[in-house]
Amino acid sequence: MQTSSSKYDLLAQLTGTAQTLLDVGCGGGELSQALPQGEQVIDGIDISLERLGDRRILYSNLREIDVEDPSNTIPYGDYDALIFADVLEHLQHPKKVLAKAFAQMKDNATLIVSLPNVAFWTNRLGLMRGRWDYQDEGILDRTHLHFYTRQTARELIQEAGFVIETEIAEVPILSTAIKQNIFSQATTLWPEMFAIGFAFKARLSRSI
Repeated sequence: MQTSSSKYDLLAQLTGTAQTLLDVGCGGGELSQALPQGEQVIDGIDISLERLGDRRILYSNLREIDVEDPSNTIPYGDYDALIFADVLEHLQHPKKVLAKAFAQMKDNATLIVSLPNVAFWTNRLGLMRGRWDYQDEGILDRTHLHFYTRQTARELIQEAGFVIETEIAEVPILSTAIKQNIFSQATTLWPEMFAIGFAFKARLSRSI
């Protein structure tokens, strides 16, 4: 397993040679900013595009759309890579969304997913103390409808029909180089405990 402390940089790296990308739940456009400018075409969809601000110009096309509304048509089959960056945990039925994407994707297309790790050590410590405090952002974001460990994140992707090719443990970004190095080593040794999240690159099982 590889490790990295920059989620959007590592997601950009996972897109590899894909030329056309769909940023599903593009949020504030962080992924578009991490991509090498002019080398790939990226479109974005989100239930609300108001957070994009000046990053709108980094996308070729944008649509304000609810991916869980069955009446909406999303052209998943038009892209070389679909990216769900910390999105699935906000959805009511994330497996259904992935299965819909699976049914439409090109055989040689890839799925890229990142999910926060609810088993991160601070959450475990909080539970030992009888605490589970929702926050405005982060792993215990109050808008999360689902919580994932390393294993259940894998199962979500695999049960939707995908085969995981690459898995990367996300190292938390810390204030000093010494702390960063310690957590990088700890994450390598025990990702279930010290990774703040996981990123996955997967292919269609039918393309094997």
